[in-house]
Order: sequence, then structure tokens, then C-alpha cells
Amino acid sequence: MLSVGIERHLADLICAEINLHMRIEQQKIGLVFSPGFSIRRCFKAIDEKALSYIDERSLRRFLKKVGHRPNKEELIAIIRRIDSSGDNIISYEEFCEGMQPL
Repeated sequence: MLSVGIERHLADLICAEINLHMRIEQQKIGLVFSPGFSIRRCFKAIDEKALSYIDERSLRRFLKKVGHRPNKEELIAIIRRIDSSGDNIISYEEFCEGMQPL
């Protein structure tokens, strides 16, 4: 069994993950229902070199263009969250699935 302190930390971690998930879902809903939204155009905005996938470089370029300065760990975390195949790139199909609200 776990000590009370470890149980509390574990519960806090799980609650933080739930809260993050809920915020992400709200963002997805807001995006999908925005006037003029197109999943294909969103993908192309990030994959501006038309490689048919999103990697760290393309994601970094896109985020820098819109005013964010992500570090490598943040980029990896974003890709891991969407990359269901585990190849460290996001295909169009993975992007569609990852952007779709549950």
C-alpha cells in the first residue's frame, strides 16, 4: 500500500491531468465551432512545407509565427499527446483525431 502522502500526491496528479484534459477539450470545441474552421487548413498552416506531417520543426515554426516560444520539451509533449503511432511525427489522420473533441 501507499503512504498517505504518496496517495495525496498521486490524487493531485490525477486531478491535474483531468483539469488539463477538460481545458483542452473546451479549446477544441471552441476551435471546431469557429466560423471558417477547416481542419485541413489548420494542418496546412502548421505543415507549411507540405511534407504531409507535422514534426518538431514545423510545430516550432508555426508557434513562433503566432508569438509563442516553445522549448524542446514542450514540443515533444505536444507531439506525444497527438502522435498515436509513436513515430514522433503527426500525420494528417492523427491531427484530425487529436483535434476532434471527445
